[in-house]
Formats: sequence, structure tokens, C-alpha cells
Amino acid sequence: AFDTEVADTVDNTGNKPVSEVVSAPMKSDLSGKIEYRVQFLISHKKLPDNSPSLKGLSPVTYYKDENGYKYTYGSTTSLEEIVDIQHHVNSKFKDAFIVKFKDGERIK
Repeated sequence: AFDTEVADTVDNTGNKPVSEVVSAPMKSDLSGKIEYRVQFLISHKKLPDNSPSLKGLSPVTYYKDENGYKYTYGSTTSLEEIVDIQHHVNSKFKDAFIVKFKDGERIK
């Protein structure tokens, strides 16, 4: 997930300020905290960021285990927020589900 802030910029005519959304990666202060992500896809090979298999989800992350590359979307310590993200992902991947991480490692 990303923290979002609004930055004032000038449009290309130089006349008036317009609002532009600027995304910045969340502060990685997750040490010792439970991090929630939505897992939506497993692949036997690493997919490029623009792969049609990702159905436009970006940015995505993955972790690898004995079953392959497991792709996730979203990252938050809020269970309420990850449920909202899961609903969004379910519109593209009906079997998407929430997974938990602690210190970068998947926990069950």
C-alpha cells in the first residue's frame, strides 16, 4: 500500500495550480508487527511487472516457496483496510485471500 499526499503543480499552460496525487512507499516500520497482504496468484515462474496475468494490479510483490511464486497486492497492518483491498482484488481474482507476514516472512 502507499501513503498518498497531494502536491500542487502547475498545469502545462503555466496558468493555474492543479492537484496531483503523489504516491510514496509506506514507511517500512513494520518490525515486529503483523503485516497483511492479499494473495491472488501462484506461478511456477517469475512474471514481469506488466504481465497480463496480473490483470493490471500494481505494484505487486511476491514471495517464493516450494509451490512457486506467490503474488500479493497491498500491505497494511490494519485488518479493516486489507479487507477493503481484498474486495478490490476479488473483482479480478475471485479466489484472492488475506495472508499474514511478520518481519518479511509469511506466517500462518
